[in-house]
Amino acid sequence: MIITGMAATASAQETIYMIKGDKVVAKMNAEDVDYISFELPDGVKDQEKVAIEVNETGKNYITYSVTTANQNTTYAHMVIDEPTLNIFLQSYYDTTIDQVVPEVLEACLRMCMTHFGYAGQGNATYRMQDNEDDGSGHKFNIVAGLNYYLAVCELNNDDTLGETMKITDTATKKADVSAGNVSVSYKGQNEAGQAMFDFNGSDDILRIYTLYGHKDVMEAFIQIYGYEYTMFAFGQVWTLDELKNDPNGWQVDEETDYAMYILGVDANGDWAKDETFARITPIAQEKEGPKISIFSKSKGEGKVSVNFEITPSNVTEAYVRLMNETNLDDRLNMGYTLADLAAGGDATDVTSDINKFGEYTYTNNEVPNEWMSLLIMAKNEDGTTVTRMNFHAHLDGSQWAINENINVPATSAAKKHITSKNNMPAARKLNKAPKFSLK
Repeated sequence: MIITGMAATASAQETIYMIKGDKVVAKMNAEDVDYISFELPDGVKDQEKVAIEVNETGKNYITYSVTTANQNTTYAHMVIDEPTLNIFLQSYYDTTIDQVVPEVLEACLRMCMTHFGYAGQGNATYRMQDNEDDGSGHKFNIVAGLNYYLAVCELNNDDTLGETMKITDTATKKADVSAGNVSVSYKGQNEAGQAMFDFNGSDDILRIYTLYGHKDVMEAFIQIYGYEYTMFAFGQVWTLDELKNDPNGWQVDEETDYAMYILGVDANGDWAKDETFARITPIAQEKEGPKISIFSKSKGEGKVSVNFEITPSNVTEAYVRLMNETNLDDRLNMGYTLADLAAGGDATDVTSDINKFGEYTYTNNEVPNEWMSLLIMAKNEDGTTVTRMNFHAHLDGSQWAINENINVPATSAAKKHITSKNNMPAARKLNKAPKFSLK
């Protein structure tokens, strides 16, 4: 009688409310419910809060559906390619896609969702089509022949990720040879000593991936991981106009053989390729700046502490700055250097401390619940050096990602936007240098 009465009442109302104390803990549309039961009847499955299923996969698109317990459920959903996910696993969790356990995979995908996720509500079908706008001025990047992971996670009332995450995977179809064409040739060094290349392609090529670096290293990576994996894990994506009109070149750090591989993608998802090799000698070697040595570091429960030494200690400038990792990458992709960022904004000037004591301890007991970057910068007459430390002070088991003693050129690169790969704007991807090289 109670059940019958509740169902009868519900049929006269638009919404069924479930209440605990003075709060609504769940609600659903009455038209979505046949009856109410205090026990799960035989043959009835308990619907999950959120679920995700792949509908169709092509060369350059993925269509998938998200289903929810009711239409009011909000969630974050995401598609990420396996090479990028593998970089996150290696950088932050000290494992690989082949060795990762389910718990760590979910933890990594949760972290990735803050970079690559979209918000949704209720049952919906989504299509990620290569080179199409995602609704915010950025283009999706779905390429042929790659494995992709898809994830959905319900959102709490404060828009944080909830407890339930569902994961699936799929593979895009293999690419055919494009009817279009691309070409690349080496054309020497600019005044800054950077390697310059001449890029060309037919009108049906939508964009071009570039992969540059030491020839022997590039060949070793390709032999171990394959051409496509190496290209999409470490390459960058551009339009042809961006490549032809960009005044900046690629770094030349020592005399050796360099390689430039390019891969053009057309509207069908098919590929055109080219490559060139050159022996290049640096025009001039810059002096190295001060050395930054990390003595100790700790993090956890929203706290971080890092003790470091700078030698020689007679620096002209020294700064420490904590930044949101995504915001930092956004600025780098606009052309600012690490030194520009380390000394800007709310940076702490530690020049006097280093001159007196040679070392400094940075502490912060109110670190935000997100991935952060701690920048340590030192400058003297020989040059400028920056150490970057990426970390999360709230995720148990997450690893530090440290890049020490980066020699920063005396002049900043031209300010420009770099087209993103991996489906999202450049501000929400793993940063790579404006011209990335494999070495």
